[in-house]
Amino acid sequence: MPTYSPARYSTALLIALCPLAASAEPACSPAALARPLVNHLFARKDYGEAIARLEAAMDRQSQCSSVPDRNWYWLRSDLALAYLKAGREQDCRKQLQPLINNPRSSSDVNTVFPEDAKLIRALETNQRLCNEAHEKRLANFTKTACQTLIPGALARALTPYGTCMAVLPAPSNTSGACPSLVEWQGGKQLRQLHLVASDDNSPLGDASLCCKIHSVRVARADGKLLLRLQGEGRDCFGGTAYDVLDATYELNGSELKALDDFSLTY
Repeated sequence: MPTYSPARYSTALLIALCPLAASAEPACSPAALARPLVNHLFARKDYGEAIARLEAAMDRQSQCSSVPDRNWYWLRSDLALAYLKAGREQDCRKQLQPLINNPRSSSDVNTVFPEDAKLIRALETNQRLCNEAHEKRLANFTKTACQTLIPGALARALTPYGTCMAVLPAPSNTSGACPSLVEWQGGKQLRQLHLVASDDNSPLGDASLCCKIHSVRVARADGKLLLRLQGEGRDCFGGTAYDVLDATYELNGSELKALDDFSLTY
């Protein structure tokens, strides 16, 4: 009968655990960090698998503190395109936001590799396609000018019900105040709209963002009136952040409920 040895058992346990510990570490070899080739997955429209492989490689690069090179940018360009093909244009837009046409970002390819026209063109093309897909998805929001004259209005849009939705500027003597949304008909104000009290995360409820809202579009879905508010500019309190605002809301009575926020920060 074998003799039990605590020392031998401890050694065996250590040997058994070491491979597990090693496997938990990210593989930082050049091969592991390389851009996966996913053309065959695109060809058979298996965008889910393409996204999984590209995201896995991107995660390894992040864990290994990989220095951005051309391979780093091409991988993200591929991932953005895969997101677009999978109907995830918002993920595409967010992926590309720091990489192209963003002079405030240290990762903008125009600053890092200004001589690589092919890479720049690929990123710009993907960004354009994703922005076009975003606009197509929200094409039901219209901005038909209404005839009602509303003094001082920043923006006006005719609703499907024949009323006029307007954005009025915040009082100049009130710090942190947001523009107001009012509905008019026949030259008279019908009602002023209010954001749901518990919602202070959307652009209309964030005092550092709301001053930049200067556009309103309207749509109708399932009998409800929807609003799309847009704008851009620096932080309302003078910060350096530059935001491109784009958010949708549902109107219930005089109350606005935040739906989707597609805003990007530069």
